Amino acid sequence: MATRGALTEIDDPSAIEAFMRRDPGLHVYELGDLDPFFRPRTRWFGWHAEELEAFCLLYTGSTPPTLVALCRTDQTSAMTSLLEALHPHLPSRVYGHLSPGLAACFDSNWTVQGRGLHLKMLLTDPAAVHAVNTTSVLAPTAADVEALTAFYDASYPGHWFDARMLESGQYRRVREGGRWLAAAGVHVYSAAYRVAALGNIATAPAHRRQGRGRVVTAAVCQSLLESVDVIGLNVLADNTAARRCYEGLGFTDVCEYDEVLLERR
Repeated sequence: MATRGALTEIDDPSAIEAFMRRDPGLHVYELGDLDPFFRPRTRWFGWHAEELEAFCLLYTGSTPPTLVALCRTDQTSAMTSLLEALHPHLPSRVYGHLSPGLAACFDSNWTVQGRGLHLKMLLTDPAAVHAVNTTSVLAPTAADVEALTAFYDASYPGHWFDARMLESGQYRRVREGGRWLAAAGVHVYSAAYRVAALGNIATAPAHRRQGRGRVVTAAVCQSLLESVDVIGLNVLADNTAARRCYEGLGFTDVCEYDEVLLERR
């Protein structure tokens, strides 16, 4: 049921940050996207009643654009109202990260294709990361873009690798005899807001279950901890092997959410 209020588009980073900082583990991506590196590709929408009650992000730098609408249970009503009012402002095709139950907001006028239940995880035990020996890991350079892209195409179909993220300096890889064996990096990184979200963690199929993914992930985290306080990641809920790896590196569950592809009818 919709709540009384109004949809507004907000372009005040301080207001957005103040809202997201209430639950940084839930909003790692959104906080990172406030960074000047990402912010030109973002639009922010809020639901105002007597005060700001819900926020969502439309990230236009991906194809299709990504709608991030995450909330806790006590904010569900306000977020539902926000999403229902937002429909006319969305592109005809959008990829959604939605808290459980919110996909129903699109049932009447959109085709909703599920892309799986996911978990958000947060690094809560940095000591576990620092305990990993990462001396075999190196940082790729801009000259490695073609090789890294080819590695992801072969090892991680459907990846979200954005070559410009190498500029962050927060990618790591293991290579042996000219072959890329494992790589990891970030989807979002902001030293200014002191947050990061891991991404594009992959191991070549022939070299899995040898701990290489764990090592490159630890190496990225070790580097990030020099400049950020909050490190999160997203993972498919049924990817048991990956979840165990992240748990062993000191990550804990924050919440579940649904990824969906939305297409306007």
